[in-house]
Amino acid sequence: MVLMRHRYFAWTLLALLTASTIGAQNQRKYYVSSDEEIKDNFFELGLGYVSGGAYKDALAESHPDWTISGLGGWIYLETGLGFSVAPKIKLTPNLAVLGTYIKYHTYPGFPSSVDATLILLPGVEGRLDFNSAPSTPFVAANVSYVVPTSDLEAPILSGGSIAIGASFGFHFREGFELLFTYRHVPVEYSSGEITYDGPFGQPLGTDKTTTNFGGAGITFRRLWSF
Repeated sequence: MVLMRHRYFAWTLLALLTASTIGAQNQRKYYVSSDEEIKDNFFELGLGYVSGGAYKDALAESHPDWTISGLGGWIYLETGLGFSVAPKIKLTPNLAVLGTYIKYHTYPGFPSSVDATLILLPGVEGRLDFNSAPSTPFVAANVSYVVPTSDLEAPILSGGSIAIGASFGFHFREGFELLFTYRHVPVEYSSGEITYDGPFGQPLGTDKTTTNFGGAGITFRRLWSF
């Protein structure tokens, strides 16, 4: 009888030890998975919309006799390669593109034309995750170089400025992200008209104005870890 009790106690103790070991292994797997979610490198693709009618206003200023319509803001595309530099901190060199189209009538009776304008934004984004779980909110900031290009002869767009942006987002399981953003994209433009001044009406060059072509927006993003 005593022997049976000892055997029962031994089997019970063995079962408890086995369950504890399995539980610890599962817990370790969870935390390792969470850490790998933070430490992994990743490739990203993003699609969104950025508001802002400053470019349309610049076009109307350069061509007051045109009837202009088209997209009021910008379609936003991005791609990048990110990596973790510290716990909860990621750095992503990326390339973003702002694109819009303009439909215009030059003279009554003439057919309408459609032209596209792109702003390339090569840069880098830094982000801070609020926690280490696979699903987490985060904040991010980015800096990029402005390279505009347009099919239109005017306004004449000049690059070389620095764009900055900030965002608040949510990272979900399976690598999906939703970001609420604001992008300040300063672009220098000229209507192409030559201004004159001085006692003899000497040409001073074309008029130039710098304004923010960006604005508030939203971006949907997908990340693939590797």
